[in-house]
Amino acid sequence: MFSQSPFADFYDHAFALAAPHQQESFLRQLFTLDGSLCASFEAYINPPLRDLTAERDTLDTEANRMRESIKRYRWDILYEMDPTADDYITELTDLIDRDIIGTYIQKIEVSCRTGDLLSALSCLRIVEQGTNLNWEHIEEPAGYYGPEVREHIGYQFDFFTSCFLNNIFSKKLINNAITWAEVFQSAPSSYFDYSAHWREIIEIFKYRV
Repeated sequence: MFSQSPFADFYDHAFALAAPHQQESFLRQLFTLDGSLCASFEAYINPPLRDLTAERDTLDTEANRMRESIKRYRWDILYEMDPTADDYITELTDLIDRDIIGTYIQKIEVSCRTGDLLSALSCLRIVEQGTNLNWEHIEEPAGYYGPEVREHIGYQFDFFTSCFLNNIFSKKLINNAITWAEVFQSAPSSYFDYSAHWREIIEIFKYRV
């Protein structure tokens, strides 16, 4: 299901063969060059585990805030961007990325890079829930593109997966994340159901444990 990194054997074939003083010198310099790597290692040896119950109110509040911002957004600006357009989906998703979900997508990447998997997962849940409303009731022309918005948010799950696979997390933290993701999968929203996306993430988590 998942391809192996071309560097999977590097530790055994190169690093482990170096003298201990060379290993130590290299690692000391490496950590001084990359603050994210330092944070990731600290999270690996002392994983930031959390209980989802304590996070629910914050997630709900952030998702509600996003839904309200979507309802208030002046989507008729799309007409001004290209008065002759027949299809505004590209412009619409660009605005969604820039003004609605962009901050959370950036946080997913940063959180994964620094080892805070649960914060990344929280941001994905906020994006999922925050955009999960009846787009037919949204100001035109955005209201015409509900299915396309759903597809676009589905791509954010793929982005999360890529960020996860490109970073390192402790097994304890991944197991904690599995518990969260299973709860998210079991509670789909009213309009857009991303249960299958959550199922894929759970499978990927389990593969890494």
